[in-house]
Amino acid sequence: MDCIDVVCAVIVRQGKVLCMRRKNRGWASTAGLFEFPGGKIEAGESPFEAIAREIREELEWEVMPREILATVTHEYPEFIIRLTALRCDISDDAAPVLHDHDDYRWLAPAELPTLNWAAADRRLLEMIFTG
Repeated sequence: MDCIDVVCAVIVRQGKVLCMRRKNRGWASTAGLFEFPGGKIEAGESPFEAIAREIREELEWEVMPREILATVTHEYPEFIIRLTALRCDISDDAAPVLHDHDDYRWLAPAELPTLNWAAADRRLLEMIFTG
C-alpha cells in the first residue's frame, strides 16, 4: 500500500478546538468519525499551501497556517496515511460550510477525548493536547 500524505488544521478559537465529523460515506475506517479538517497534499504543494486550499474547499474559510504541530503515520485497512497537523488561525467567526462533513463542534481540549475520532486524528490530539 502506498502512503498518502495528508494535512489537517488544528483551529482554536476562544479556547475551543474545531472538530469535524465526516459524512458516513467513503472509507469505512473514517466514515462517521470525528477528525481535524483537511485533506491530501497535491503534487508540488507545501503542507502550508495544501491546508489553505483544503480548508477553502471543505469549509469555505480562509485560514492562516502558522506552524506544524505533529505528524503521525497510521495504517488503516484500506490505506496508509501520513497526517501532518498544522496550527491555523481563521479570519472571521463565520460558521463553516459543510461539504465533506455532517457535523462540527467547538470543544475545550479536555472534552476532545469524548468524541469518536478517526484513529490517526486521535493519535494527533493525544500528542498535541496531552503532551
